Amino acid sequence: MIALGFVLVYKATEVLNFAQGDLMMLGPFLAVTLITLKVPFVLALVLSVLLMGLLGLIIERSFLRSMVGQPLFSVVLATLAISIIIRSIAGICWGHELRGFPHIFSNVPFKVGGVAVSPSQIWAVAISLGLVILFYLFFQYTTVGISFRAASQNQLGSVYCGISVKRVFTMSWVLAAVVGAVGGILIAPTSMLQVEMGYMALNAFPAAILGGMESVPGAIVGGVILGVLQTLAGAYMADWIKKIFPWVILILILLIRPEGIFGVHKRKKV
Repeated sequence: MIALGFVLVYKATEVLNFAQGDLMMLGPFLAVTLITLKVPFVLALVLSVLLMGLLGLIIERSFLRSMVGQPLFSVVLATLAISIIIRSIAGICWGHELRGFPHIFSNVPFKVGGVAVSPSQIWAVAISLGLVILFYLFFQYTTVGISFRAASQNQLGSVYCGISVKRVFTMSWVLAAVVGAVGGILIAPTSMLQVEMGYMALNAFPAAILGGMESVPGAIVGGVILGVLQTLAGAYMADWIKKIFPWVILILILLIRPEGIFGVHKRKKV
């Protein structure tokens, strides 16, 4: 899910959004706050996701709208600054201690072939797959989705064709914030809620590279492959190897196939 958030912004704007992890972190914090204010549980989850979409809109309009057409390096640095700002504000508002998050689905495991499986994990996988399918269809077969792809390839050419690049940027940030919030709400019950959970997105970045930064299905395939390899590395090797393993994979992918598993190698004739 976190890798999908990276892909959504990159596919529309060709910008690496380093604030994605902190958008993921903020979603469950808003949900917990609404729950403590006696808002019904399901309604609190829905409102937190909608509020995150609104936050994505505000971030794009306030910080990034004026940077359309600027060098990509400048925009990437702006997303890094946004990440630091969000994490700092969250630390001031909620503190840095660990918090529990209520389970959305049943957490009582059942056995499948001798392996204990949690229903919450199955639901997380099902929701992730559902969103990936929806976004894949959105980018491939809708006019708005095609305009996203066009804007990422050539902003000036898209403007000449009548595509509103600014609107594409806005929608990409709104969608990324919503996806980040959903991912954060799904992962918070098992990982514990904390301000630093945004750093988990750093592990999702190699997953997005592995699958292909412009591929929506590649995001989930890369996440599954990297998750399985990292778990195996932690089981059979030292704990420090598990921590650096995603970045080792990232370096190997960049050396062997920079465009990722589902990426397309592009050539331009001059």
